[in-house]
Amino acid sequence: MAIFAIPAMAATDYPMITFEDSADFTVIKGYLQTEVMTVQGLDSSYVKHDLGADEQYVTWTSSNTNVVRFRDGIIPKTSITGKDTVTVQTLIPGTAVVTATYDTPTADPVTVTSYVVVEGTTTTSSVSGIDIDVDGYNTSDFSFAGLTVPLFDLSDAGITDNDNDVLKKTPTALHAFLYALEIQNSTETTSTPIGSFDWDWVKDNVVLNSEGSYLQAVGTDDGGTDWTRGWQFTVNDDAPEHAASVAPLTTNAEVTWGFLPW
Repeated sequence: MAIFAIPAMAATDYPMITFEDSADFTVIKGYLQTEVMTVQGLDSSYVKHDLGADEQYVTWTSSNTNVVRFRDGIIPKTSITGKDTVTVQTLIPGTAVVTATYDTPTADPVTVTSYVVVEGTTTTSSVSGIDIDVDGYNTSDFSFAGLTVPLFDLSDAGITDNDNDVLKKTPTALHAFLYALEIQNSTETTSTPIGSFDWDWVKDNVVLNSEGSYLQAVGTDDGGTDWTRGWQFTVNDDAPEHAASVAPLTTNAEVTWGFLPW
């Protein structure tokens, strides 16, 4: 009797992977909350594909397992392999980078990361001494020294319908930029109480996406139409590898924003 071996199905070897939901690049949660994340293959034309059987080659890890682990059964795990979808479990306040690695037997591994913030209960209502410098392309350059940047809710202000990926407990580099833009371009001043801001200029000229974590456009400086440039920021000369919406300000911080080449 002849016995025929059934060959294993070859991996697709996608050159990149990404999140099914772009909002998962930045995640903000409280204590003991969850977020479901799914990764997909990304081909050379940047078209997404379900991984299917290739999910066996995916491993999920957390950079800080005291803050974030993965729910799978009763006890949260520090890593998970073989699944394209996981449930992230937050534990205590802090930050962690969740990494999904797609590593097939026939190609180099590729990764995608999510920056997860677990906010505590302490609220910082404002941060003082903020210097901000803005370098636009079509947008006019301007700067402020020694601003006191207040905390405000972007959704309540009408700046965006969804600010789930913006810190709610402390002002960020994004708050500083929006606050400075409104003062620079409208009748509000540093003496105007934050509750009296109408935010008309920002609402008419600023585009935020991905639950507030991606600043796409200010005026005609639009990263959605000019893919060679984008709005980029630094805090104290450091360019964090996460969104400005989760970059908390500290007293006397120096913030820069520019519509710059990638």
